[in-house]
Amino acid sequence: MKKSTPKQNVKTSKLRAKEHRERKKEYIINLEKRVTELEKLNLELTLENNKLKELVETCEKPNQLNEISQLKKIEDFTFEEIPKMMEKDPEKVRFTMIEEEIDKISNFADERVNLIKNSFRTILDSIDSPDSKTFYV
Repeated sequence: MKKSTPKQNVKTSKLRAKEHRERKKEYIINLEKRVTELEKLNLELTLENNKLKELVETCEKPNQLNEISQLKKIEDFTFEEIPKMMEKDPEKVRFTMIEEEIDKISNFADERVNLIKNSFRTILDSIDSPDSKTFYV
């Protein structure tokens, strides 16, 4: 077995130190790549989470659903029941009754427009996902 001389020990020590620095540098580069990938993934997931929160908010509004059912009842009464009442006994139907029902329907106009806008926005958002290949002209 050969004994290493102090000169050889210095050489091998320098070589080991150089290899260690190279490994450390490669390790740091890989960590930086991983950080970049995870930041990108985090951003994508945050955006998706925000879209899903908006979707849940629009779907879980019980007040909005209640308003829609109220509107449906008012429309049914106005456009189906009042004409039937007029056929049976025109004297019972007053013009003010019709006006009141029409006013009730018009009160829902803004909610109806917002509901339609939100529905279309949700549809477009789901179509315009990063995975879709939609092109706008």
